[in-house]
Amino acid sequence: MTTLLVVNTIQAILVLLRHPETSAISLNYVPRITFPAVTVCNINLLRNSALDESVIPTLAAIYLEDRSDSTGFDFGPVDALYHYPNGSDSLETIFNASHQIEDMLFRCRWRHEKCSAANFTRRLTDHGVCYTFNDPPDEQDALQVQNPGSSNGLFMRLNIEQDLYTYGESTSAGIKGFVAVQFPAGLQR
Repeated sequence: MTTLLVVNTIQAILVLLRHPETSAISLNYVPRITFPAVTVCNINLLRNSALDESVIPTLAAIYLEDRSDSTGFDFGPVDALYHYPNGSDSLETIFNASHQIEDMLFRCRWRHEKCSAANFTRRLTDHGVCYTFNDPPDEQDALQVQNPGSSNGLFMRLNIEQDLYTYGESTSAGIKGFVAVQFPAGLQR
Protein backbone atom coordinates (compact mmCIF):
# COMPACT_ATOMS: atom_id res chain seq x y z
CA MET A 1 0.00 0.00 0.00
CA THR A 2 2.86 2.34 0.82
CA THR A 3 4.49 1.65 -2.55
CA LEU A 4 1.19 2.33 -4.36
CA LEU A 5 0.75 5.57 -2.44
CA VAL A 6 4.30 6.76 -3.29
CA VAL A 7 3.95 5.82 -7.00
CA ASN A 8 0.60 7.58 -7.35
CA THR A 9 1.87 10.68 -5.54
CA ILE A 10 4.94 10.88 -7.83
CA GLN A 11 2.75 10.44 -10.92
CA ALA A 12 0.41 13.21 -9.75
CA ILE A 13 3.35 15.57 -9.12
CA LEU A 14 4.81 14.81 -12.57
CA VAL A 15 1.44 15.53 -14.27
CA LEU A 16 1.16 18.77 -12.32
CA LEU A 17 4.66 19.87 -13.33
CA ARG A 18 4.08 19.07 -17.04
CA HIS A 19 1.06 21.40 -17.36
CA PRO A 20 1.54 25.16 -17.33
CA GLU A 21 -0.52 27.42 -15.11
CA THR A 22 -3.99 27.84 -16.60
CA SER A 23 -5.50 30.41 -14.28
CA ALA A 24 -4.42 33.60 -12.62
CA ILE A 25 -6.30 35.36 -9.88
CA SER A 26 -6.08 39.07 -9.28
CA LEU A 27 -8.03 41.07 -6.75
CA ASN A 28 -9.37 44.49 -7.65
CA TYR A 29 -10.41 46.28 -4.47
CA VAL A 30 -13.12 48.85 -5.09
CA PRO A 31 -13.56 51.01 -1.98
CA ARG A 32 -16.98 52.39 -3.04
CA ILE A 33 -19.52 51.19 -5.56
CA THR A 34 -22.67 52.85 -6.89
CA PHE A 35 -25.81 51.49 -5.28
CA PRO A 36 -28.28 50.26 -7.93
CA ALA A 37 -31.37 52.21 -8.90
CA VAL A 38 -34.38 50.39 -7.43
CA THR A 39 -37.75 50.89 -9.18
CA VAL A 40 -41.13 49.84 -7.79
CA CYS A 41 -44.42 49.82 -9.71
CA ASN A 42 -47.83 48.95 -8.33
CA ILE A 43 -49.42 46.28 -10.55
CA ASN A 44 -52.69 48.20 -10.41
CA LEU A 45 -52.53 51.28 -12.64
CA LEU A 46 -55.29 53.53 -11.23
CA ARG A 47 -56.77 54.08 -7.76
CA ASN A 48 -60.56 53.84 -7.70
CA SER A 49 -60.74 56.67 -5.15
CA ALA A 50 -59.06 59.05 -7.64
CA LEU A 51 -61.42 58.28 -10.54
CA ASP A 52 -64.70 59.86 -11.51
CA GLU A 53 -67.66 57.54 -10.80
CA SER A 54 -68.47 57.23 -14.52
CA VAL A 55 -65.01 55.84 -15.35
CA ILE A 56 -65.19 52.70 -13.17
CA PRO A 57 -68.13 50.99 -14.99
CA THR A 58 -66.44 51.76 -18.31
CA LEU A 59 -63.16 50.20 -17.11
CA ALA A 60 -65.14 47.17 -15.94
CA ALA A 61 -66.74 46.88 -19.36
CA ILE A 62 -63.37 47.21 -21.11
CA TYR A 63 -61.56 44.62 -18.99
CA LEU A 64 -64.34 42.17 -18.10
CA GLU A 65 -66.50 41.89 -21.23
CA ASP A 66 -65.86 40.22 -24.58
CA ARG A 67 -64.70 43.00 -26.89
CA SER A 68 -64.66 41.00 -30.14
CA ASP A 69 -67.27 43.43 -31.49
CA SER A 70 -66.02 46.83 -30.30
CA THR A 71 -68.19 48.87 -32.65
CA GLY A 72 -70.51 51.14 -30.76
CA PHE A 73 -68.57 50.78 -27.49
CA ASP A 74 -68.63 54.07 -25.56
CA PHE A 75 -65.12 55.04 -24.44
CA GLY A 76 -66.33 58.53 -23.48
CA PRO A 77 -65.79 58.26 -19.70
CA VAL A 78 -62.28 56.85 -20.20
CA ASP A 79 -61.50 59.59 -22.74
CA ALA A 80 -62.68 62.08 -20.12
CA LEU A 81 -60.01 60.67 -17.79
CA TYR A 82 -57.36 61.85 -20.26
CA HIS A 83 -59.03 65.17 -21.14
CA TYR A 84 -60.28 66.93 -18.03
CA PRO A 85 -62.09 70.19 -18.73
CA ASN A 86 -60.04 72.13 -16.16
CA GLY A 87 -57.13 72.26 -18.61
CA SER A 88 -54.75 69.84 -16.87
CA ASP A 89 -52.86 67.65 -19.28
CA SER A 90 -53.49 63.93 -19.48
CA LEU A 91 -50.04 62.93 -18.16
CA GLU A 92 -50.59 64.84 -14.92
CA THR A 93 -54.07 63.32 -14.68
CA ILE A 94 -52.61 59.80 -14.93
CA PHE A 95 -49.95 60.68 -12.32
CA ASN A 96 -52.66 61.92 -9.95
CA ALA A 97 -54.92 58.88 -10.49
CA SER A 98 -52.12 56.35 -9.96
CA HIS A 99 -50.89 55.01 -6.63
CA GLN A 100 -48.73 57.58 -4.86
CA ILE A 101 -45.38 56.68 -3.30
CA GLU A 102 -46.31 58.77 -0.26
CA ASP A 103 -49.18 56.37 0.42
CA MET A 104 -47.44 53.13 -0.57
CA LEU A 105 -44.17 53.70 1.32
CA PHE A 106 -44.88 52.50 4.84
CA ARG A 107 -41.26 52.39 6.02
CA CYS A 108 -38.00 53.25 4.28
CA ARG A 109 -34.40 53.09 5.46
CA TRP A 110 -31.23 53.78 3.49
CA ARG A 111 -28.32 52.32 5.42
CA HIS A 112 -29.00 53.59 8.95
CA GLU A 113 -30.89 56.74 7.96
CA LYS A 114 -34.59 57.24 7.39
CA CYS A 115 -35.66 57.86 3.78
CA SER A 116 -38.97 59.11 2.43
CA ALA A 117 -40.99 59.66 -0.72
CA ALA A 118 -38.71 62.64 -1.47
CA ASN A 119 -35.93 60.13 -2.27
CA PHE A 120 -37.93 58.65 -5.16
CA THR A 121 -38.31 59.83 -8.76
CA ARG A 122 -41.69 59.40 -10.46
CA ARG A 123 -42.06 58.43 -14.12
CA LEU A 124 -44.55 56.85 -16.48
CA THR A 125 -43.36 53.51 -17.90
CA ASP A 126 -44.81 50.52 -19.74
CA HIS A 127 -45.71 49.18 -16.28
CA GLY A 128 -47.66 52.30 -15.28
CA VAL A 129 -46.47 55.00 -12.91
CA CYS A 130 -43.28 53.83 -11.20
CA TYR A 131 -41.00 55.25 -8.52
CA THR A 132 -37.21 54.92 -8.54
CA PHE A 133 -34.86 55.17 -5.58
CA ASN A 134 -31.31 56.44 -6.33
CA ASP A 135 -32.08 58.09 -9.66
CA PRO A 136 -30.52 61.57 -9.44
CA PRO A 137 -30.44 63.88 -12.47
CA ASP A 138 -26.64 63.84 -12.40
CA GLU A 139 -25.07 60.37 -12.41
CA GLN A 140 -22.26 61.61 -10.16
CA ASP A 141 -24.77 62.21 -7.33
CA ALA A 142 -25.87 58.55 -7.14
CA LEU A 143 -25.64 56.94 -3.70
CA GLN A 144 -22.56 54.85 -2.95
CA VAL A 145 -21.97 51.87 -0.67
CA GLN A 146 -18.77 50.66 0.97
CA ASN A 147 -19.84 47.43 2.62
CA PRO A 148 -22.14 44.58 1.61
CA GLY A 149 -25.04 43.39 3.70
CA SER A 150 -28.67 44.17 4.32
CA SER A 151 -27.95 46.81 6.95
CA ASN A 152 -25.82 48.77 4.46
CA GLY A 153 -28.45 49.06 1.74
CA LEU A 154 -32.10 49.90 1.16
CA PHE A 155 -34.98 48.58 3.26
CA MET A 156 -38.58 49.29 2.23
CA ARG A 157 -41.91 48.16 3.57
CA LEU A 158 -44.67 48.89 1.06
CA ASN A 159 -48.45 49.01 1.24
CA ILE A 160 -49.90 47.89 -2.11
CA GLU A 161 -53.25 49.58 -1.32
CA GLN A 162 -55.22 46.63 -2.63
CA ASP A 163 -58.44 48.13 -1.27
CA LEU A 164 -58.04 50.92 -3.89
CA TYR A 165 -57.57 48.58 -6.86
CA THR A 166 -59.79 48.99 -9.89
CA TYR A 167 -60.21 47.13 -13.18
CA GLY A 168 -57.13 46.76 -15.32
CA GLU A 169 -55.06 44.42 -17.44
CA SER A 170 -53.87 42.38 -14.45
CA THR A 171 -56.01 40.56 -11.93
CA SER A 172 -53.00 40.24 -9.62
CA ALA A 173 -52.11 42.36 -6.62
CA GLY A 174 -48.62 43.41 -5.70
CA ILE A 175 -45.53 45.38 -6.68
CA LYS A 176 -43.19 44.89 -9.62
CA GLY A 177 -39.59 45.63 -8.76
CA PHE A 178 -36.63 46.38 -11.00
CA VAL A 179 -32.96 46.81 -10.11
CA ALA A 180 -30.61 48.66 -12.49
CA VAL A 181 -26.95 48.02 -11.67
CA GLN A 182 -24.23 50.31 -12.96
CA PHE A 183 -20.77 48.77 -13.05
CA PRO A 184 -17.70 50.95 -12.38
CA ALA A 185 -15.29 51.58 -15.25
CA GLY A 186 -12.86 48.72 -15.66
CA LEU A 187 -15.11 46.01 -14.22
CA GLN A 188 -16.57 43.49 -16.63
CA ARG A 189 -20.27 42.75 -16.54
